[in-house]
Amino acid sequence: MSKGERMDYKLVLVAWAIFASSVIYWDMHRYDDILLSKCHEVKVKVYKDKYLCTKCEKWCEVKK
Repeated sequence: MSKGERMDYKLVLVAWAIFASSVIYWDMHRYDDILLSKCHEVKVKVYKDKYLCTKCEKWCEVKK
């Protein structure tokens, strides 16, 4: 095989690094909005895609 026929490993590594960093950045900024609970209007914790009120420690709905 000539050099032009095989895939350059540096290109693959750069593409993988860009993809991985974009996924990490997206995941870190997924919950940037300050979410407030409807019951006490305090910040909520996100746990397994549910919202936990930090004051009463119960699952609650959020104000948007």
